[in-house]
Amino acid sequence: MLRNARENSLRNHYFFRFGSQNVLFKTAYEYKEIGGEVFVVGKNKDFKDIELAIYYSQQLKIEKIDEETHITELELSNSKSAILNFFESKKGDIFWIFDDEKISAFELIDDEIFYSKNPLLKAHAKDGYIDPKAKRFKSIKVVNRYDVPELFATLDTSGYRGTTLKLNGLKDKEKNLEIARSIISGEKISLDLPSDALKYLSPIQLETLVFKLFNDNGYIVTSYRGGAKKIIDLHIIDDGDVSNKIKYFNQSEILIQVKRTKSISESKIIKDYLDKGFYFLTTDDWRGDIPVSRKYFVGAKELNEILSENKTLSVNKWLKSVLGSKYFEFNF
Repeated sequence: MLRNARENSLRNHYFFRFGSQNVLFKTAYEYKEIGGEVFVVGKNKDFKDIELAIYYSQQLKIEKIDEETHITELELSNSKSAILNFFESKKGDIFWIFDDEKISAFELIDDEIFYSKNPLLKAHAKDGYIDPKAKRFKSIKVVNRYDVPELFATLDTSGYRGTTLKLNGLKDKEKNLEIARSIISGEKISLDLPSDALKYLSPIQLETLVFKLFNDNGYIVTSYRGGAKKIIDLHIIDDGDVSNKIKYFNQSEILIQVKRTKSISESKIIKDYLDKGFYFLTTDDWRGDIPVSRKYFVGAKELNEILSENKTLSVNKWLKSVLGSKYFEFNF
């Protein structure tokens, strides 16, 4: 088990989009139950291996300079990143494809790069594009999109528009990477503190939890999530009839921006939120110098204190139920 865990941690994981809305995946492959499990198989029976391929224009100046990358210079930075990620992937790496209702994991069989001869894939090459460059994979896991944590299930709708995104090394995707590893290995992610668990919620789920925290304790919350106001997610009112006061929130009118991570600098947080009396709630801790307006910052330390109080038991129960016990072990 330890060896498997070590090997799993060394693999690179990639989000892969196989054509617009995965049209190429749907064209060439289908799901089949084998031995009680669902796997991805090819529709063309003459091609037994799963081929995942990339398509790019000749205008990108692709040149074959060595057997490893086949690439020298690319003019478009977005295409460069996506194409290089594909070419630099190694044997044993995992590619994830997000279909309408299912999410599939594919393990790279070897490092060979070749022009695909699969007619179902070649037929989609546009004018001015080279034939698709492909690698061989095997289907190793298929899960229902709605059975995995929402943070991972919505990876394909989280703003990335490219073809190949490497999850390893991306701070804002590190929890997606841990979930991906858990899905493959079957090993649960151990969570010691409530703030640890919050990091695995999707942005909408985190806003919903904050809504529930205040709503369950007698505050008036104008909506369950953001959208109506430019930089404010939740507008909360203490009308004097609150059953349980939430620590750190001492104003009668509370305006909160909710972020999973501190995706902007602390100086910008101070300027845009804290100095204006707006609360900034995140699962990260404050790292820099402490300004006078620091009292409006609610991070991991403060959230652990809030969620350890008896009046938040219903919120903790909701949190554990939403994440579920299939991929997580709760130690709080």
